[in-house]
Amino acid sequence: DIEPPVQEQIYLNQKIGRVDILKVAHHGSAYQFEPLLREVAPKIALISVGANNNYGHPSPKTLALLESIGAKVMRTDIDGAISIDPSLSIRTAKSKWWEINWG
Repeated sequence: DIEPPVQEQIYLNQKIGRVDILKVAHHGSAYQFEPLLREVAPKIALISVGANNNYGHPSPKTLALLESIGAKVMRTDIDGAISIDPSLSIRTAKSKWWEINWG
């Protein structure tokens, strides 16, 4: 659950490039370093978050950012438990891997 200063250091010191799947930091809070998210441009963004939490996670701002970069967002509060196998097949408590559109 890294905060923006650490996200910024990763962005400045590493050349990560695009990723297929990203576990979004800090339950999708508003505290994200936008340039890093834009650089990695995930196809799928996973947010581990409890339903009806008192923190307002995930943040509407973070969700909008992820949508703007074309990420399909999957959330544990909506999709249930999420698992990924070594072939990058994703299953949730509510859907099978073959029902998930990678975009």
